[in-house]
Amino acid sequence: MATTKEIEEDIDLISTIKDITSTYQTLANMKVRRIQDEVLETRNFLEGVAEIYHHAKLAYLSSLKQEGLERASFVRRNKKSVTVYLSANERFYGTLLLDTWNKVQHYAESNSTDLAVVGDIGKRLAEDHNLEQVKFFDLDDENPAQEQKRMILEHIKQYEEIIVFHGRFKSAFRQKPVKTNVSGGITLEEAPKETRDYIFEPEPEAILEFFEEEIIGALFNQTVLEHQLARFASRMVAMDQASQNADDKLEKLEHRASRLKKRAQNKKQLDRVIRSNLINHN
Repeated sequence: MATTKEIEEDIDLISTIKDITSTYQTLANMKVRRIQDEVLETRNFLEGVAEIYHHAKLAYLSSLKQEGLERASFVRRNKKSVTVYLSANERFYGTLLLDTWNKVQHYAESNSTDLAVVGDIGKRLAEDHNLEQVKFFDLDDENPAQEQKRMILEHIKQYEEIIVFHGRFKSAFRQKPVKTNVSGGITLEEAPKETRDYIFEPEPEAILEFFEEEIIGALFNQTVLEHQLARFASRMVAMDQASQNADDKLEKLEHRASRLKKRAQNKKQLDRVIRSNLINHN
């Protein structure tokens, strides 16, 4: 049975843990508030841009297919697919990172794709599963540097299809892993021979080259922000749960400590009564 001293040491430890989780929760809440508006304001706009990109690319590639032409020279991609896993460098994000990784694995098993892993946690997961031909990238959790994002973009822009797995903010208490296609999602081989006709102004090559150079970067940056927001929200929820668990543990420990103190007091009282009776008897 634990002694009163041991229980008091446990109380001090759990109290310290509670203070730490409360601090993490407060900081995560501040970060969520800081980036939430930015993410939500640009989300609908960029999703609309991505849809336009998809339709424009589909229409253009379909016209090439009808004419029996090869791909246009502006498409500098390698006809391959890459799956990007956004993880993190730190822990305490609940189950979001592992849930996202599980979706990455399932997708990679069912599709022919290269893998790019962003963050130390993702690197450890990939190494634990002995995955080969994986490209690893660093990205700061809180303030991703432009140079870090540029290196990732330079690598993934060579691919025909770019699928990014990341966390997505649904509400303060709900985040989920999702996959986002930031590349238009269609190849010349997959394009149907007939689709809706569009009038391109200027030339379609110029429009799609703009998408190639600018929009993919914007869409990828949005997934980074989406993932950042989801991570901080997940941490906020996880730390709140940890604080509640600490409160429950403290309540039980304090109850045990109180019982031990009362037992010790009762024993002292009993000893005094026994000594008093012995003295009176003598």
